[in-house]
Amino acid sequence: MTKTIIAYTRSLFMRHGIFHKTAIIVFLLLSFDHSLRAQSGVFKVLYNFTNNQFFTNRSSIPNGVILSSNVLYGTAVGISPPASQAGSTVFRINADGSGFTNLHYFTGQNDGVLARGAPLLISNQLYGATEIGNDIFAINTDGSGLTNIAVLSRIGYSAAALIASGNTLFGTGTGSGVFAVNTDGTGYTNLATFTGTNGSFPAGTLALSGDTLYGTAYQGGISNNGTVFAVTTNGSSFTNLHIFTGTDGGAPYCGLVLGGNTLFGTTTIGGSGSNGTVFAINVDGTGFTNLYSFNGNDGSQPFTGLTLSGDTLYGVTEYGGINGTGEIFGINTNGSAFTILHSFQGAAGEYLDGANPCAPLVLAGNIIYGVACHGGTTGDGTLFSLTLAPPLWIALTNGPSVVLSWPSWATNYVLQSTTNLASGTWTNMTNSISMVGTNWIWTNTLASQAAFFRLEEQ
Repeated sequence: MTKTIIAYTRSLFMRHGIFHKTAIIVFLLLSFDHSLRAQSGVFKVLYNFTNNQFFTNRSSIPNGVILSSNVLYGTAVGISPPASQAGSTVFRINADGSGFTNLHYFTGQNDGVLARGAPLLISNQLYGATEIGNDIFAINTDGSGLTNIAVLSRIGYSAAALIASGNTLFGTGTGSGVFAVNTDGTGYTNLATFTGTNGSFPAGTLALSGDTLYGTAYQGGISNNGTVFAVTTNGSSFTNLHIFTGTDGGAPYCGLVLGGNTLFGTTTIGGSGSNGTVFAINVDGTGFTNLYSFNGNDGSQPFTGLTLSGDTLYGVTEYGGINGTGEIFGINTNGSAFTILHSFQGAAGEYLDGANPCAPLVLAGNIIYGVACHGGTTGDGTLFSLTLAPPLWIALTNGPSVVLSWPSWATNYVLQSTTNLASGTWTNMTNSISMVGTNWIWTNTLASQAAFFRLEEQ
């Protein structure tokens, strides 16, 4: 198993960082360093999508997935000859990559065309929207019972998944703005219409807190670089929380993720490197912060939204990176410890692990699931997973005490210590470990000699 050594200098308190595989923490008493960097986890291609003619059993260009009970559900679009015959599917696949099944192929015959975004799962039904046909649909998880529950005047293009509160669905579309509709198809309401001044082309998944929806508009605002907005669930109040200028980012195509009272998102352009940004803003519109600006070498154009786990944000860039075909990255919510977790790569002209990741990541425990729009053995995209080792956080208290913590899901890891790396002898630390909140905590007093700690998978 690969081991990563991180040395620290000149810091008395830290609690951040992302570690993968075996993480080794080096204590040199008063010699510490803020720089935390991670190594890649275990990356797997679970499935290669294929654009078969008429989509008889497969589909290409996946839009995104959700996970429920070790089953992934998603949508995909593609073009079958002739080129005018565009189609899409709703599919399911086991989390280990087996059992791919097309639940429904949209033909445009009273069922819409081009299903966009990951489906929304409520009980045993999947809900979604089609770009052409303007249908809100529901289908059982076994593929039966497809129902068009509503036909809107114009959804327009959207890469967004629907969200729900009780029996009400909320969504966005470049033609429909922000809308609400009940799961039985009644009560359609246009909550917000975009005029350009207040933004235009909303295409991301909404975030919901209480009676307020939060989202982004890809364009519009004073400089036409897009906006962050809030709208109440009854449509009575609309507020622009932030208007992008380009310098602070531009063209936010993503949905937002909410952590406490802070919204996190990405922009596809702008920032100091002109390749997009990761940003944070409070729900009341204050405290806008650029957490990170991409420079191209570390990724470019993060079209999709972020996934939040604890104090770590995970995301993808569709382009840029080592091979220009996108990256998976992690960054702390305070903007520290940006880490490239995986660079999509090519061989002999084929991007065998996928290229251009194009949908939000799904995190289950220590496994990240995602889709790439292109690449793989057929060039039609991949479904992938990335298994991460748990982060090991450090907090030095006043005096000689030290506190280590790691997430509760890491039940198959054990904390080990050694005073001599060269000897290769590690001792399991079984005492002074307790569960506090959602983390394992180990507290002890440092000896006068150097001590080394790691989480080792069992």
